[in-house]
Parts: sequence; structure tokens; C-alpha cells
Amino acid sequence: MDPIHRKVLQTNRTDIIGNIANPLELVDLLFSRGIFTESMKQEVEAEKTQNGQNRKILDTIPRRGPRAYNVFYECLMDSMNDTVAQILREKYTGTNPNGLENGTSGSVMPPQPDDLPEEWPNEAIMTADIFVNPCNVRSELVTHNWLSRNVYSMKKRCRGRCFIISNNTFYGPLQEDKKGIKRCLLAPRHGTDKDVSDLKKMFEQLHFDVVTKGDLTVREMHEELKKESMHSDHKLSECFVCIICSHGTKTGIYGVDGGTISLEYVTRYFDGTNCPALGDKPKLFFIQACQGEAADRPGSDMLDANVNNITQLLRETHIGTTKTDGVPFNGDDELDASKENPRAINPTKVDILVACATHPGYVSLRNEHYGSWFLQAVVYVFQKFACKEDIYGLLTLVNQLVARGRTQLNRAGPRDVMQASLFESSLTKKFLFFPGVIANTE
Repeated sequence: MDPIHRKVLQTNRTDIIGNIANPLELVDLLFSRGIFTESMKQEVEAEKTQNGQNRKILDTIPRRGPRAYNVFYECLMDSMNDTVAQILREKYTGTNPNGLENGTSGSVMPPQPDDLPEEWPNEAIMTADIFVNPCNVRSELVTHNWLSRNVYSMKKRCRGRCFIISNNTFYGPLQEDKKGIKRCLLAPRHGTDKDVSDLKKMFEQLHFDVVTKGDLTVREMHEELKKESMHSDHKLSECFVCIICSHGTKTGIYGVDGGTISLEYVTRYFDGTNCPALGDKPKLFFIQACQGEAADRPGSDMLDANVNNITQLLRETHIGTTKTDGVPFNGDDELDASKENPRAINPTKVDILVACATHPGYVSLRNEHYGSWFLQAVVYVFQKFACKEDIYGLLTLVNQLVARGRTQLNRAGPRDVMQASLFESSLTKKFLFFPGVIANTE
């Protein structure tokens, strides 16, 4: 640990020990983030008094490496030990560790760790219970943004609807094999049920009414999207979320029959022209699907791979079998969803955010047991950080986590196949979920 950090803990030892309110919750967080081992956690739990538990924590922290101080600070904030966190924040006098010149001192916020798992996908995280950390109502995030005109209103007991389409089993498109037998090109999307289950639990805790649809043809996808856009609940809602999990290609997202719907058509159903009930309200879209057939590898250009190569390409990861969500196919079966609305007073495409698992031209990755890299990253990041970050901060962390993923061409090959997620936005205000915070008028 940095000598300055160690000195802060030593000189403020009495105040820190006397103000940690919930040491067992705190030690659980330190254990989950790799600062405490199981035996260290048990030593704290074995202490008979709260002060004894606090002392044991403070005795252990300085021995846990260079990350320990920053993670300790973060865990204090997450366990609502704001008083102790403030001591660490105000008493810390930075020199070089924070990029200040020698001789410069002052009240400096310790540099914060990203607190993301170093490896992705991560079996322990992807199989953990879903729990969204609530906001601290006294935090700056709430007090500075709750009533701001520049922040979307997210105050109701039910913020709005979360509409999920998940396609698993496909019967098209068909292609003849060497024997002349027509076979479906699209394999079942094992693992998508795990994504849907986790997303449902998470968005319910974020105060959304979650509706799921599964195994839809492209025409049924159009019909369900149009039906959803006309739902009466949107008039009273504050937000709308749409999530689509399927195979995909350059032309769009597959229905189970092998037809595709473009992302443009998906968002068009809910724009200012076709869904005036959602006018001036944030509309968030999350798309788990391939957008091409190229695998992302270091130092390589986008080179198309045939379906057999892609199927074999991502067969294994260190936690199980990985699949892609797409194969080459050029079919398109879009339906016209646009109707002019002369009453629209705002630009048609404002207040929309679209987050995609991968970039145009590339495959997206999915583990058959634990879910897709992208959506599982969304679940992890939103659970942990929605209480303290806006949507741009959250999705930047999602991008960072997905980019840490590695898988391999085969068991003997290097783990050098990667994925990069992305998002685009026309939101006109700051967007925060405010988990756990509901207006008194509700």
C-alpha cells in the first residue's frame, strides 16, 4: 500500500473504527472484490464485538496490496459508510500518486478503481444472484439530479415497460448441404434464456414492468413491435426499454423463419412519428445479435468467414462453449412501419439510445451456459453502478468489460478472439435510473 494511504489509515484509526456501522456487510464486499480472502473474512466474523470486527478489518487492509485503499474506499461508499469514506477523502493528501507536483497538497479524491472483473466472461459473476444496488438518497447523484430540468424524470414506482424479444430455435434460412439436403443455417441460441431471466430480474429491480416474447418470425416481430408501440401504458410512463436477442447479419436481426428486420425499423416503431405517447421520453434499445461474419482479432482486418469457420471459431472459452449470434445470409423481409404524424412537434429521432453487442460487420459472442458477453456485461454493470452513474457512464463500463473478453479458435490455439460493443445516442437530457428512489407522491 502507498505510504500516504497507510498514514491516513493510521492517523485516523480511532475515527474509522468508531464509525464503520456494518462491518460484516463491508467485509463481504471486500471479499467479493478480491481484497480479503475467505480466511480473512472468517477472522473478522469470528470477532465478538463490532469494534473488534472493525479493528480486524483495519489491521488487514494495509497488508492487501496497492489496490486495497481504493477498493476499501469504494466498499465504504457501497455499504453506505459515508462518514468513514469522507474521512478517507478529506484526510488524503496527494503528491505524485494523483499526478500532483511535489509540495502540492490539498483535499484530493483518491483515484477510483474501475472495479470490473479482470477477465470476461466470468463464471462466478454470471451465475451470481441478481441484486441492483440502490441509490443513497443523500448522495450527490440524487441531490444534484433528482429535480434537474436537464435530467429525464425517473421518479415513478413503475418507470415504464421493458419489452424483450428472444429468439432461440430457428427453422430458416435453409441451405443445401453436399448431399442436396436442405438444412437450417442457424443453430439454437443456447444461453439466451439465461440472458432473459437475468435481464427480467434486473429491470424489475430498476422499476420496470417487463414483458417477454420468444421465437418470433420476422413478421411476428413486426407485429409485436407495432402492438407494443401502441400500448396504452406508454402515455403514463417515463421511459421505454426494448431488448432483442437473436441471430443477426449485415442486413438486420433474424426472425426464426430466416427473415430479417433492420435496426432502423425496430427503432422506427417507437420514434416521435409512430409512437407519440413516448414523445420527449427516453427510449433505450439493446441489441444482442451479430452484425456480420468477421471475428475480431488483434491486428487483423475485417475478413468474412464462412459459416463452418464461425461455428468452429468460438467453440470453447475458459468457462464453457461460446457461440456467435449470426451466419452469412442476405435475405430481408422488412415491413413498412412508417406513418406520417402531422402533430409531431419534435424531431422524429430524438430521445433514442441504441446499444449493440458488436460493431457492423462483426460477430457477437455468447456462452451456451452463462449467456452472452454483452448482455451479461449490461446486467453486471447496471446492477453495480446504476446507483452512481448515468447511462453513458454505464455503457462505457459495459464497453470496457466486453473488450476484456478473450476466447480461442480451438483448444490448442491462442485466446485472441475478442468483441467490442458500442452505443449511439440522441438523448437530449441526462439519463439516470435512480434505483430504489421513488417520489413521495407515488
